[in-house]
Amino acid sequence: MRKYLILVLLVFICACGSTQQLPDWKDVAFRNFENYKTNFLNGKEGESEPHFNKAKQALSDGNDLNLLAKIYLTKYALHTATLEDFDDSEFVRMNKLQPGESNLAYYNFLKGNFAAAEDNLLPSNYSGFIKAVRSKDIAKAVGEIKSISDPLSRLIACGILVKYLSYDEKI
Repeated sequence: MRKYLILVLLVFICACGSTQQLPDWKDVAFRNFENYKTNFLNGKEGESEPHFNKAKQALSDGNDLNLLAKIYLTKYALHTATLEDFDDSEFVRMNKLQPGESNLAYYNFLKGNFAAAEDNLLPSNYSGFIKAVRSKDIAKAVGEIKSISDPLSRLIACGILVKYLSYDEKI
């Protein structure tokens, strides 16, 4: 019985130690994309674009169109947050190759097509906000923005509100 317990303990210890390593391409993509976001939000667009291109290349090397679509959507979200327009042709092309319902819902949300953005497919922190903008209730939308805990998500929601519903400096 004692040998059996030792064997079980050894198997358990070995199983715990065999955590999968994050693939290099994902690590490179993540680090470069974080640098892109930081530089972009600090107004250093010229310095940010090479980081985006490196992240894009790393994800292309990993052949993960879903993750590649997500970084494009995040890039578009940053542009929306700063009230800039964006060229969505890359995402549209990727979505034709590998459609993703949640990606398409977020894309529609960023483009102001609120009827096509399914609530259950959007990040949960936007659930109250999307309902308020659909009903064009600006006061409620501002209240929902205030309840979003993530600062970047709050900024994106502000950008969407200003771009598609109202221009109000009090926001």
